[in-house]
Amino acid sequence: MKATILMLTVIILILSITLGFLVFKLEYKPIELPEETAIELAKTITVLRPSFIDIKTIDNYVKNTGLYGYGNAFIEAEKQSGIGADYLLAIAIHESGWGSNDWWKSWNNCFSWGITDSGPNSEAYKVKNISKSDAIIYIAKQIKALYLTKGGAYYRGETLSAIGFYYASDGSWASAVININANFTKTLTEEVKSKQWIMSARILNGDLPTPLYFTSDYFTRPMTREELSIILWRIQNK
Repeated sequence: MKATILMLTVIILILSITLGFLVFKLEYKPIELPEETAIELAKTITVLRPSFIDIKTIDNYVKNTGLYGYGNAFIEAEKQSGIGADYLLAIAIHESGWGSNDWWKSWNNCFSWGITDSGPNSEAYKVKNISKSDAIIYIAKQIKALYLTKGGAYYRGETLSAIGFYYASDGSWASAVININANFTKTLTEEVKSKQWIMSARILNGDLPTPLYFTSDYFTRPMTREELSIILWRIQNK
């Protein structure tokens, strides 16, 4: 009797999973996030976390564009700034038109760094005089120091919305970057996407400050009971 009940339970579970998968496949469409959803994400998701992606993943995504071949620079920029390489790439795509504008081609500037409404300032000229790879790393570190560090001149938090408040005059800048990042995320493996979400949603970070907690080796070390309790408590209260 118990064996029969167990078998029925397993069959029902398999059918439920299969049906859910089929419904997902039928309903899923690769569209842009609604404006209000993108804005909400831009306000709540931290950019200070590992991206868990590699050079090849970036270069494959921007193949046949002006940003191709600089995956190593974006990964190095993440290591030195703490900003996820995927977010840096999304900003670069948005600001440079996939590496097509003159600020990138002639000024080595895929982030429009130091480009104001009245023209380039001294920071833009500084970037122009170094290599494209060095410029990506330099600007990422400047964004971290000025926009994402408490006490920085333009600090308002650790999100794209916080960056965009002073970074761009366009009020939809953050949601535009979020949408670019969302399209890139669709190309990543389930493992990478799950790790990015866990850290971006701050379910695992406890009360420790960044960047001490957001390290790439998190998933290679055993989870403590304290961390597990934090996860369960936060999931229950979502």
